[in-house]
Formats: sequence, C-alpha cells, structure tokens
Amino acid sequence: MLQLRITNTTGNHSLELMDQVAKEIYRVLKPGGYLGILIGDTRIHKHYVPISHHVLQILLRRGFILREEVVKIQHKMKTTREVWRKLRNRDFLLIYHEKLFILRKPKNTGEYKEYRYSSYINLNWRSDS
Repeated sequence: MLQLRITNTTGNHSLELMDQVAKEIYRVLKPGGYLGILIGDTRIHKHYVPISHHVLQILLRRGFILREEVVKIQHKMKTTREVWRKLRNRDFLLIYHEKLFILRKPKNTGEYKEYRYSSYINLNWRSDS
C-alpha cells in the first residue's frame, strides 16, 4: 500500500503533482488493478474548493475507471471544532466529509465502452441545446 500526502502547496501546483502521481500509478498498476484514494475538500476565502472533484477528473483523464465513490462523514473532528469555534459569525457551512474514490485500471480498451458512464470517455459529450 502506498500512502501519499500532498499538502502545503498552491491549488494548481498540487493538482499538477496529483497528475504526475496519477500518471505513475497508472503506469505501474497491473491491468484490472485497483486504486483507492481518500480526498478532502477545503475552503479558500470562505468559498468551497472541491479538490475531490478535480482529483477525480485527473484520475479519469489518466485512464482509470470509477468503481465506487464513498462519502465518509467525519464525526467529532477536534481540530476543526477548535479552529472554527473562535469564529462565531461565520457565514458558511463546515465541511464534514471526505471522499473515497475506488478506481480500476481497465484490462483492455474495450472496457471504456462497457463502462463509458464511469470513465472519461463519456465526459466529452456535448449538449445540442
């Protein structure tokens, strides 16, 4: 099991690092092999930043197929309570979840068609309206 933590980087830089990591994991993972990745979102200037969404897009573009998305609720987060308790008049909701993505490297290119709604191939559709 590989455990990697990308922190203390600016938004675009951390996503570029994640893309490099995804490329290498895809290269070394056996066809049919699985990847599980736990991602938390954040806020910048009181605005929600969906890091998990961006990371999922990177992984799908690299060729992975999404098997499952699990939303993990975080209970009794001591650090979050201590930090935000000081801000009595906050005008945003706290983030109480992380996402666990379970992805698979396809065994062959035919699987992209079979799992088109769980892979990047179907994300390139356009609406005529």
